[in-house]
Amino acid sequence: MTKNEIITKKKKVRNYLSQNRLKEAFDELKYMSESAMAWEITDEISRLEESYRLMLNYTMQGVDDPSRMELYDGIVNSLSLLLNRIVRQLLSNEEPTLYYNTLRFERLRPNDSISNLIKSYCEIVEKTSIFNLITSSGQSELPLDTIKEKERLEQRIFNRLWITFPLSSEDEETLKSIMLSNEYSQSFQELLISALLLGAIEYYDSRRLKLLLFAYQNENQVVSVKAFVAILIIMYLYPQELNDSKILNQIDTIKETSTWENDVKTAYLEFVRTRDTERISRKMQDELIPEMLKLRPDIYKKLNDTSGIIDMSSIEENPEWEDVLSNSGITEKIKELNELQEEGSDVFMSTFSHLKSFPFFSEIANWFLPFSLGHSLVADTLGSEVSVIGNIIENAPFLCNSDKYSFLLSLGSIPVSQRQLMLSQFEQQRQVMNDAGLSMSALTLPNQRKNIMNKYLQDLYRFFKLFRRKGEFSDPFSRPINLINIPLLSESLNDVDTLALVAEFYFRRKYYNDALDVYNSISEKMPPSASLFQKIGYCYQQLGDIKNALKFYEQAELLNSDSIWTLRRIGGCFRALNQPSQALSYYKRVEGANPDDLNVAINIGHCFLELGNYTEAIKYYYKVEFLDEKSTRAWRPLAWCLMLSRDFEQSKTYYDKILNDNPANEDFLNIGHLNLAQGRILDAIDYYKMAIKTNSSDINWLIKSLYSDEKYLIEIGIDVSIIPFVVDSLLYSID
Repeated sequence: MTKNEIITKKKKVRNYLSQNRLKEAFDELKYMSESAMAWEITDEISRLEESYRLMLNYTMQGVDDPSRMELYDGIVNSLSLLLNRIVRQLLSNEEPTLYYNTLRFERLRPNDSISNLIKSYCEIVEKTSIFNLITSSGQSELPLDTIKEKERLEQRIFNRLWITFPLSSEDEETLKSIMLSNEYSQSFQELLISALLLGAIEYYDSRRLKLLLFAYQNENQVVSVKAFVAILIIMYLYPQELNDSKILNQIDTIKETSTWENDVKTAYLEFVRTRDTERISRKMQDELIPEMLKLRPDIYKKLNDTSGIIDMSSIEENPEWEDVLSNSGITEKIKELNELQEEGSDVFMSTFSHLKSFPFFSEIANWFLPFSLGHSLVADTLGSEVSVIGNIIENAPFLCNSDKYSFLLSLGSIPVSQRQLMLSQFEQQRQVMNDAGLSMSALTLPNQRKNIMNKYLQDLYRFFKLFRRKGEFSDPFSRPINLINIPLLSESLNDVDTLALVAEFYFRRKYYNDALDVYNSISEKMPPSASLFQKIGYCYQQLGDIKNALKFYEQAELLNSDSIWTLRRIGGCFRALNQPSQALSYYKRVEGANPDDLNVAINIGHCFLELGNYTEAIKYYYKVEFLDEKSTRAWRPLAWCLMLSRDFEQSKTYYDKILNDNPANEDFLNIGHLNLAQGRILDAIDYYKMAIKTNSSDINWLIKSLYSDEKYLIEIGIDVSIIPFVVDSLLYSID
């Protein structure tokens, strides 16, 4: 079978299982297993089908069996597992992805089971314990080659655990003892969690989920929180698999713990926050960094520096630097990014994305490796500077683990002189913090579980978005992870306070579809609120659904008739729906409260224009000019109204102003109409030609515009029978 045929068959069986059509699922599975010559699996399918047929017979005979549905769910889960085993076997021989390359490599080492590898790992840890080193050789530091041997074994265990499917009962017991034990290092437990997750994303295995649920009960907060993140991702990716009674009972037990409820709510917000990562990265790449690069010559000039190296102390002493930044708008962008960082948003994704090409990141396990000063890479890179720079990196609360390694590796490529300069700056920073009685690690204490969750999600996000072979992996972040869609979690997330936080996040970031869904959920759980209806209306308006926007704005008005903001929005909706009379009544109410409001005045003018009341429209456009002499907003509608009122000379005055103010094709078109109305046909044709040349317009656009404006041409006294002649003259003149 080809890969496409395998994928098609897999989808077919999945559909049969989701529709409870087990007989057809059995038939397809037997065909697939026979194609793979997986005779052991074929036998398992036959035994399972025999059990199912017996259950069917008892059911048809009317035998009452309280455990029937539990048995049925077990059969469905077994079929799902067998399907994955067959697909994996069919793909394992030739599929060139990293997963199957690793699988084929591990198959050549049948004795290197997870249990055996972990036994070897325990032996090397025991041999290299500080106690043994001191008692046997008098040394207190691990030899570098021994450290590297231990690290290589950790990578082997990670890879073996990643590709093992399904986990055996022996694997489960071995890993369970590790997850619930204090005898193993935290970093090793963290690495196993990531391997369990990565393998489950490839192929669902209930034993992996059970192990992660056990790991969640670990007393170590880091291990517990990382396991929780992995649990939620698996639950989100495989909702159809969450009918295993053992898993459900395990979850029910864990729900009684003191951390579950708060962890679910925190995770909900943190997963929502990952949605914003790409937007922030684009902001950095497209706005902030280009603006900073543009300013570099100005910065050097202000600092009287021609060397190309900026001394930070000079910047602090030079007030002109702040002026340069403020005038460029960069200060506001930096302020916004700082606020996002304080909220927990990932502002470093784009910065460190260019530092993931080091060979270190070719090894999958290293993407999930907790940063440690004891790692061989730290010693190789920093040497004698470990105690200063290493501690700063290790305790930096704003960097996830993979970014810490990226930063470390980048230091290795910096010339010694610049490293010394950086070293001195780090030392000063550390001294300042010590004088203030602070440490980097202390900054993470108030919301420790939230910060652990936040940074682990960043590590995961970077792997799935930046790994050089990322296309071979199923990316859980390819679509927004909305935990509220998981039935087992929805109860914990349905309170108004949590939903309000999520809705506000979406709303402020302009994800109006998502915000609308959450606001609608909130509206079902709380009494009517003007503020809520305003936000729902605004979401609809931004999505282009003006009728629904108007409906909710009107409901907001019923609850708070004095809201000027609501009245403006209702007026705007009526205008968008081509109902200028209703719009006018609302804008008039706003004008009563704010008689000198420029926006209100121009909108009232527009309403009168749309109603054909040019005299009143002109009054309001003049009012706009009076309120703001520098504004050009009223020129075009004023020139148009004056022309329609047949005040051609005054209209020409404003069109002359427009011609000196970057005119568009519509402006040349309208000036052509004005000249046509005054009998200056050749001048009109010249302006029509300019309209065609502007903004890459063409003759077809102009012809269409002339005929669509017929009613206005008649209104200003033009005999429209001349239009065909004008068009032909244009065609001849541009031929």
